Amino acid sequence: MDGADFQAANQPIKIAQAFMHLPPSSSLGEGITDELMNGWANYDPGAVVSEESDFEPKLSPGTSSDIGTRTVTVTFFPDKLAQNQRSAALTLPQLAKQIRQQTGPSKVALPWLKLARFGNTRSRRGCLRTNANTDEITGIEVEHDKGEIAFDTAIATLRTASLRALFYTSPSYVPAAKERWRILLPLSSSQPPDMRALLVARVNGLFGGKLAVESFDLSRAYLYGSVNNNLAHRVEVIDGNFIDLRTDLDPGAIGKNGTPLHNGEVTDKFEIADAFKHLKPDQSLGAGIEDFPPLPLKPILDGCGWLREAHDTGGKEFDNPQWNLTTLAAVFIENGHELAHQFGNKHPKYTPDSTDEIWARKNREHEENGVGGLAAKKSGPPARSIAKAASISPQSHARRCTWGCNTKSHR
Repeated sequence: MDGADFQAANQPIKIAQAFMHLPPSSSLGEGITDELMNGWANYDPGAVVSEESDFEPKLSPGTSSDIGTRTVTVTFFPDKLAQNQRSAALTLPQLAKQIRQQTGPSKVALPWLKLARFGNTRSRRGCLRTNANTDEITGIEVEHDKGEIAFDTAIATLRTASLRALFYTSPSYVPAAKERWRILLPLSSSQPPDMRALLVARVNGLFGGKLAVESFDLSRAYLYGSVNNNLAHRVEVIDGNFIDLRTDLDPGAIGKNGTPLHNGEVTDKFEIADAFKHLKPDQSLGAGIEDFPPLPLKPILDGCGWLREAHDTGGKEFDNPQWNLTTLAAVFIENGHELAHQFGNKHPKYTPDSTDEIWARKNREHEENGVGGLAAKKSGPPARSIAKAASISPQSHARRCTWGCNTKSHR
């Protein structure tokens, strides 16, 4: 075992402060709701998993591998808010077994994971999973959600490329219908955060640039596990080289915006306007803005005919952009999660899972980037975006919106 292996294997598990008062023998179920129990108490990243794992890769005769003993540090979060964290050093087969065994009653009840180490600096909302709080990466995570590449094809692609990886399907995966999956690729040693984009670009190049653009987000974590023990849920492990050692993949690497590498770095095809060049890339546009509590629903519905129609009709005739905006508006309103469903549950294509997915994304964008924050703090829901949506809506709203939407576009 070399120094890196020893350090990873002896990485201490971080116990969140909220759990430090609990004696080891106490039940985590006392006074905890069913949803929280399924999303947090059932997960144990430090559990010892038998080395006789279902996920031990089959090696060719005469070859040897450390995949069953070499560990990678994984940070776990109980939910998207990421106000608590725990980390554990696991082998890839151990992590695969944990992903397979994790289940919950819904997507929002599943925990999250990230191949990185985080500090203790919180965002203004108490989130630990931010770009600024990412100390180093221990691996990368990528996803494909457009359904263009089958799960088995993804496995074959990385097996051909001889990369060590763990594959698992997303909670909404349906074979041949919704081919949505994620890949975890451990590193040979921890790397600084700014290396991540290059490593993701290497994998993206193998898939012809068809990985989800969100794969490039530094601090993005991912749900893991199945919903209600879905039998279609799959987890696979393959052996190979570490992605950080594969500089031979750089010529075919594809960056976030479909751009190739330039002098070993992922290039950005967009030019930054002079007026914005003084801004720091990692600085939130919401920095320094005081956070306000959620807004009451009634005065917003009284003043906004567009959102009132979504509430009264369940978004029956709203299109996809308006559905996204009603969900974003719900982020800033009391009982927002329930309202996000009420704003769209009469639409023919409504599903609880798809709404939960949009809800989680809008909250994450708001927490990490302040998306929609300034407009909401001044005028309730994001008024300018809502006005734009209302202007293309076939509905007619007789009352003027007091939240700042133009009269002509909102009547």
